[in-house]
Amino acid sequence: MADTDRLASERRREPSASSDWVARFVLALAAELDAASTRWMILRNHQDLPDRVGHDVDIIVHPGDAATVDPLLRALVRREGLALLRAYAGIEHDTFDVAAADLGGRLLLHVDVQTAARYRGRLLVDADDLLGQRRRVDRLWVPTPAMEAYALLLHTALNKKQLKLKYAQRLTELRLADTDGLEPLAGQRLGQDLGRRLAAVRTETDLMALRGRLRRALRRRYPANPARQAWFAVRSPMRQARLRLQPRGAFVAFLGPDGSGKSTLTDLLVRRLRGHGDFLAVHRVYMGSGKPLLPTRRLARRLHGNTGRNERSPTLRGVAPRRLRGPLHVMADEILRYWVQVRPRLAPHGLVLVDRYAYDVLRVNNPTIQRAWFRGLAVRVIPRPHLTILLEGDPGTIAARKRELTVEETVRQQAAYRALEELIPDFLPIDLSVRDDRAIDLVAIKVLGAYARRNRGLVPW
Repeated sequence: MADTDRLASERRREPSASSDWVARFVLALAAELDAASTRWMILRNHQDLPDRVGHDVDIIVHPGDAATVDPLLRALVRREGLALLRAYAGIEHDTFDVAAADLGGRLLLHVDVQTAARYRGRLLVDADDLLGQRRRVDRLWVPTPAMEAYALLLHTALNKKQLKLKYAQRLTELRLADTDGLEPLAGQRLGQDLGRRLAAVRTETDLMALRGRLRRALRRRYPANPARQAWFAVRSPMRQARLRLQPRGAFVAFLGPDGSGKSTLTDLLVRRLRGHGDFLAVHRVYMGSGKPLLPTRRLARRLHGNTGRNERSPTLRGVAPRRLRGPLHVMADEILRYWVQVRPRLAPHGLVLVDRYAYDVLRVNNPTIQRAWFRGLAVRVIPRPHLTILLEGDPGTIAARKRELTVEETVRQQAAYRALEELIPDFLPIDLSVRDDRAIDLVAIKVLGAYARRNRGLVPW
């Protein structure tokens, strides 16, 4: 066994019980693909699996077996007690975002399933060619060193357009593993002269000088490439436009009286869920009345001397009735801010967390607002979140945090918010008196559950 195979084998030993769930899932997925007689292989970075999973896992599956992957992966997720946050059928690949049910360890694993090595319509290496040059290393199917080097050079030259250091280091490892395999393999596919020059590449300059010849050689090998690229150029903008018109992101609104912890919680959730921006874009939007968007709201604040720059102490607000005009003005402003600040961030698969929302109008102590017809009209006019979370707790504790509401007004507002449960679907009251890591994770689980329901996911919660 070559040194590279020996090192890879050592990395693939059974992970310990204390290791991350990702390693166990990768090995279980490999076993399930084998059991289903699926023709597959790991395309890149297999030398680090299963214990060191990088940006994502790229799997090549034969087109004839591709339809089996989605149900197979879902069955595995169920059996392992995991969560599938997103399943997306793209133009050139299918993607699956998997997470631990308790959000332990790594937040998510991005599995990218392709039926060939291609990029933006250009076919680089077809599935039969890739799978015809695979080998077994422990429990994983991986490409031979020559095929991996060949595919990596094409990917680097035509897709990345630069020879990154990690790619150069990997090419060196592959040449050491098979010193004479790349030149004949590339020569058979691209022509002997180009194959010889590709095998001799050592620097980025050498590789970039071959880009034109590589494009022409691939066009000869795969004559349909120009048509594929033209079709991709049409379909991709259409797909992106559709996702902007009908985004698959999730919009979560947090409600509660002043002092209930909305700002603190949304900040903690953003920090908890960020880190995988390429796959899960998380945004926080503050919708408080202090940052209006409507010009009339800005003018009204200036006329009342409330520009947001003054340092007056907040007035303790009691249960006295309020006029209708001001709350309606705020509601209109927050509806506009939904369309301007929230909706664009939902596309294509964004997660938007909103601190306060237009539903706050329904907690105002005003006889008109309490009428059934007004409340029914308001929930129809206000764009509906995919999940609305009410933060509850001891009224005395909540009132003492900011000292903006009396305890009596806090009790009244909590009751008003609670009444929204009968009007708003997907309404979830949560008592967050304790805000430790476990409590934050429980809220994150609810948020990700809403996201998964929007994205063909599968969750055990």
